[in-house]
Amino acid sequence: MTGGPVFVLTIHRSGGTALARALNRHPDLMIWGEHAGVINKFAELDELVGRYPRLVQPLAERGLADDVRLGKFQPEGFDPWTNPFERADWRDWCRRFLEATFRRDLHPGQRWGFKEVRYHSVATARFLATLFPNGRFVVLRRDLAQLIVSNMLAPWSIGRLDQTGAAASEAEAVAAVFDCAYALAVVDRGLTEIAAAMPGLCRTVTHEQLRAPAALYPSLFAFLDLPQWPAMMDEVCEAAARPLGVTNPDWQRGHISRALVVRVLPEALAAAQADLAARGPDLARLKRLSSNGRYSFLVGDHELVGTTLSSMF
Repeated sequence: MTGGPVFVLTIHRSGGTALARALNRHPDLMIWGEHAGVINKFAELDELVGRYPRLVQPLAERGLADDVRLGKFQPEGFDPWTNPFERADWRDWCRRFLEATFRRDLHPGQRWGFKEVRYHSVATARFLATLFPNGRFVVLRRDLAQLIVSNMLAPWSIGRLDQTGAAASEAEAVAAVFDCAYALAVVDRGLTEIAAAMPGLCRTVTHEQLRAPAALYPSLFAFLDLPQWPAMMDEVCEAAARPLGVTNPDWQRGHISRALVVRVLPEALAAAQADLAARGPDLARLKRLSSNGRYSFLVGDHELVGTTLSSMF
């Protein structure tokens, strides 16, 4: 038995809520919801620390005791890089913090996990795997074209797009489709890379598979090393049978409509894929720091639309 946490990595409008709801019907597992992608920042700091040789040097080789005992009284010998920071301590703190946070109110032996739409980089996934070697990853993906349409026409997206001027003209509406397609292509590529980088720890599930719970969940629970029995599986299938979030095809605001999104989508998606293949992810665009990318907030950063902050990229 792995006994480790379960990380459900996905993106908006892929069925992540339905998947988490069904997994939570297992009494030995608690899948929590989203938490603003803060672990991305933990992983980023871990990578930053790992790039400074003096910070990953073993403490035993730094002569810290001599610096405390003698060096502080010899100002001329002060070394500006002398420090007691150790990467292992940082990782240990992260592990203890996450364990304490996500084990809150769990019963003994119950495993924890979470569903998050903001973890789609190999760096963050590997950081989690380093902290929790017994952890398991479930990557949930959806057809990109369907995903873009659903994200563009979700009620909260329509509202935000209207507030930010995307619905005021066709040119702005088209720019929003291009930005949404680009950001979602980056996320989808990241999820694919995670699955490829950690095949033994990762199981990929598609949006379409969610519609056949009797076929999906027995193998998924087996992958997670969780026991199964008929009554419990009946409850899982009952929870999974609830309708997934459905996009209203008639939803429209100003120049933003399903007809426009569908018309622009092939060109936008082709441009995104070509750009990614040629140059890799454009972080300035994703973080809305360049002339394009104004509507990248559609992909997860709705609460941060008025800032240049990003919890995803």
